[in-house]
Amino acid sequence: MKHKIMCCALLMSVSGISMAAVTESCPEPSSIRHAAGIYTASTQAAGGEWLGVVSSSRPAAIKSFDSATFYAGEGTDETVGILGKCAYISESGDRVDLRYQRDQSSEIPVKLQNVAAWKRSDGPFGLVIYECEDKKKDACAFVEHK
Repeated sequence: MKHKIMCCALLMSVSGISMAAVTESCPEPSSIRHAAGIYTASTQAAGGEWLGVVSSSRPAAIKSFDSATFYAGEGTDETVGILGKCAYISESGDRVDLRYQRDQSSEIPVKLQNVAAWKRSDGPFGLVIYECEDKKKDACAFVEHK
């Protein structure tokens, strides 16, 4: 009987770990790959990707992170909404915007983490926008919101 209880407890703990939300953040500039003006980076969770396109005649490697933009959803919790983009500057001076996507869905609801790094502003038509310009690794963090 003790053996069955221990097996059940182990299975439940493992399944709980796999169901936990994975914290994502804007990719580090060094982890962003590019070819012919298409920029990609892996996400922390399997099945996702960061993707951006630039129409420059001279696409180049990413030099630095600039900012992240988040659009708050409607409701009482402004930390839930859609991540608009993570913006970078390339070595040739172009601005490159990467968008977070999973399974071809372009608008994935997310919840902000490290809320202190995100600065709130009011946009047009009642839109609430949060911007993160913190250059520290994982500062502009979020999790997918189910």
